[in-house]
Amino acid sequence: MRLVRSIAFFRSTAAGIELRTAASRCAVFSAILLIFAALVFTSSGNAQIGGTGSLQGTVTDPSGAVIANAVVTATNTATNAVSTQKTSDAGFYSIAALRAGTYTVEVSGAGFQRLSQQNVVIDALAVATVNLALTIGSNSDTVTVTEAPPQIETSNATLGQVMRNELYTSLPLAMNAGPRDPTAFVALVPGVQALSSQAAGSSFASFNGGQPYMNEVYIEGIPMTNAAAQGETRNLAYSVSVEAIDQFQVETNNSPAMYQGQGIENYTIKSGANTFHGAAYEYFRNTVLDARGYFPTFRQPEKQNQFGGRIGGFILRDKLFFFGNYDGYRYRSTSNPTQQSVPNTDFLNGNFSALLNIVDPATGRPAPQIIYDPLTTVCNPACSRSPFPGNIIPASRISAVSRSLASYLPKVDPSAGFGNNYTAIVPVGLNTNSTTERLDYNYSQRQRAYAVFSLGSYVTYPFAGISSGTSAIPLPYAATRVVTEKPLTIQLHHLFTLTPNLLNQFGYSYARLAIPITSATSAGQYPTKAGLAGLPAGQASNAFPTINFPTSLNSSILGGNQLAGFR
Repeated sequence: MRLVRSIAFFRSTAAGIELRTAASRCAVFSAILLIFAALVFTSSGNAQIGGTGSLQGTVTDPSGAVIANAVVTATNTATNAVSTQKTSDAGFYSIAALRAGTYTVEVSGAGFQRLSQQNVVIDALAVATVNLALTIGSNSDTVTVTEAPPQIETSNATLGQVMRNELYTSLPLAMNAGPRDPTAFVALVPGVQALSSQAAGSSFASFNGGQPYMNEVYIEGIPMTNAAAQGETRNLAYSVSVEAIDQFQVETNNSPAMYQGQGIENYTIKSGANTFHGAAYEYFRNTVLDARGYFPTFRQPEKQNQFGGRIGGFILRDKLFFFGNYDGYRYRSTSNPTQQSVPNTDFLNGNFSALLNIVDPATGRPAPQIIYDPLTTVCNPACSRSPFPGNIIPASRISAVSRSLASYLPKVDPSAGFGNNYTAIVPVGLNTNSTTERLDYNYSQRQRAYAVFSLGSYVTYPFAGISSGTSAIPLPYAATRVVTEKPLTIQLHHLFTLTPNLLNQFGYSYARLAIPITSATSAGQYPTKAGLAGLPAGQASNAFPTINFPTSLNSSILGGNQLAGFR
């Protein structure tokens, strides 16, 4: 079980400063002191603000001369949220902490016609540069430009890529014994190699030849690092659906100092708008659609279904917006067929007479496997024992514990022999459920806040796959376990424009990943039923003991067969 709290405090765009600290009172107090110092001694500049984008540029007249004190307004076309800034004496403007989306940028100045530039796209973690040229004329006239301005990054040397919603949702993303993973598209970014996903584990990749687990994963600009791993992805992969992601950004080189890690991934969550939008979906794979392999004689069962729905809209137009998404995934299959050596019914009853007829294939001579009675041991001075008559162990000599545990074995006829005599196939499966919600509130042009909540559940059903080299005999003998993962993320964000040149952003994230792992047989109380006493309380006294039967049978004496036994 892991518990992580991340706090992002007061980022100042004027100085380009961002502070993050863990949930330590001492660290928080120190951060606040530094923040106030930054607020007092700041100078003009521009900065990226964690999890959001920025807009900047220069306003000029027809001759190319800069225009001071022009009013620049950026309006989000989905929510009508408005941000305003005046140009400096150098004609420069910078509007920070803009939610990713499409904007209309308007500028007005005394003696000039108003200019409205539509379809300006702002991406998270990016600074969009839009230079505006005004025309001399009446301020009551408006020139409207509908063509989107060119998107050229000129403010920094960061290398990376943005994948927006329209591309993100149209690319194929396969289910592969697990739900569609929002982090999978990272592999499409130049410079990203060796993306690896683990069953019930975090995915990781190498950025530009660096070490795995050296990159950081952000949700809305707040890191998901926990005490065990940098770049933990399970809070994202198992509690935030692909359908809930608005866009993601990957920076592989020269990331700003405010972000930690060799490279970074940032994911932004969809939000509501002044129009209602939603969808229902299902993706599926099924055995009937699969082709049989060249060598197998049958198609291995496989059923994968991912389904859900999303809806977003407004509660108060232009003020309060909501978004919600549910995602479910169901996987049903079987383990690969494996040959197991299981004691046949004669052996379980103590009858090992078949072992007396074994012939050594190398020499052709009889090589009987005799079972001796340990209670007949005589030492005088050498020790000797007497065999069981007929190589048959009397029923009275078989312990009640062994008889109870053996009763759960599949019945194998003596004619099947005693090596590789059972083909084992056990069911494996997975259930996941996740929900993601977001609530946005625009107090005014100077203030806005939003909250993000995500909760997921990852549960193997009826249990996880069989590990190589372990028993694949059906429960309770199957060497497996039930894996449960429960990621939870809660985020609160507040943005406040203190002055035209000073912006404060507060962010808090609570991220929890609980991973209880239990035995698939704990509820069976098998040791207690067998009369096995003296075990410590808990799983040891409740779960079925680990009993393996060899699958590698190399005994030349037994002609390639080996007597299976308890270990």
